[in-house]
Amino acid sequence: MAYLELKKLWKRFGPTVAVADMSLEVSKAEFVSLLGPSGCGKTTTLRLVAGLAVADSGEILLEGEAITGLAVHLRGMGMVFQTWALFPNMTTAQNVGFPLRVQNAPRQEIGRRVAEIVELVGLKGFERRYPHELSGGQQQRVALGRALARDPRVLLLDEPLSALDAPIRRSLIVEIRRLQQQLGITTLYVTHDQEEALSMSDRVVVMNQARIVEIGTPEKLYHCPESAFSASFIGATNIFVAEVVDEERALVKIGSLRLPVEGLKGAPRGEKVKVSVRPEDIRVEQERQSAAAPYKVCARVIVKYFLGASTRINVACGEIQFKVDVPSVAAQRIAGGEELWLSFPSPCRLIERAR
Repeated sequence: MAYLELKKLWKRFGPTVAVADMSLEVSKAEFVSLLGPSGCGKTTTLRLVAGLAVADSGEILLEGEAITGLAVHLRGMGMVFQTWALFPNMTTAQNVGFPLRVQNAPRQEIGRRVAEIVELVGLKGFERRYPHELSGGQQQRVALGRALARDPRVLLLDEPLSALDAPIRRSLIVEIRRLQQQLGITTLYVTHDQEEALSMSDRVVVMNQARIVEIGTPEKLYHCPESAFSASFIGATNIFVAEVVDEERALVKIGSLRLPVEGLKGAPRGEKVKVSVRPEDIRVEQERQSAAAPYKVCARVIVKYFLGASTRINVACGEIQFKVDVPSVAAQRIAGGEELWLSFPSPCRLIERAR
């Protein structure tokens, strides 16, 4: 039995459908991210779980118990908002202990729990500082500590790192995942950032236009996406519209290039399909080593740009343009306008039939 279960949730705001037929099962101690573009229904889903919004229809179960109609304070959720929402007139210790004071917990218990949480989130020594005396990363730790203070049944995080600089964000990605695993707390995380979703999650729920597009592990969604949307939203990729030319051998044609794919998904000869090839899976060669090599094409360098360990090269082959990632050491020898032989992976990933 799922620890947290969403069953056919619908939510509308006037004529706009915010969440459509959302069904999801989350296991105990699992970290699940809702990933998608702005307006796809991620935050609304989180608010439905928290009780901050009411579903038009559907059901939410926690440990088998229906909580759809329960008030916010009875659900046992801990929530971290995008804006952190700290009380400016309270110190770190007072902000962390606020949920316990609302529950009228004994003063000694509040003191013990606050000390425990402050150390857990790495803020020991900052107990008496006010929010304006803390950095953005420290304020986020306070917000996380406050959400954890009541030992919640589920931790809900709504784009908590979006306002932080990249170095701080990366450090907190590691910290949030460490805390989640250390505490074994079931977590639902909302983000539009693929790096956050892929690096922290046990599973990722890809959403678009109020609906779930696909659910899977980060590895599965990256290497074996089932839709063009998932493939393009998670990591960089090349999406080619190809034509099926050989059903038996599962071959497709992209311009003059013929490529093998992983099954045709029922597409007959002559039908258009979409093929995904990650930039790092295309190999660059200075010259064609074998005239018989079937999965190679000559392309011209349009532009290249440095990304650190790798350099991305935009190339053109006739009317087709695509991206190739090359180790930066090797990319130093490649010049703009140069012609390269490119070797495609075998087989390539066919993701869906073109409509």
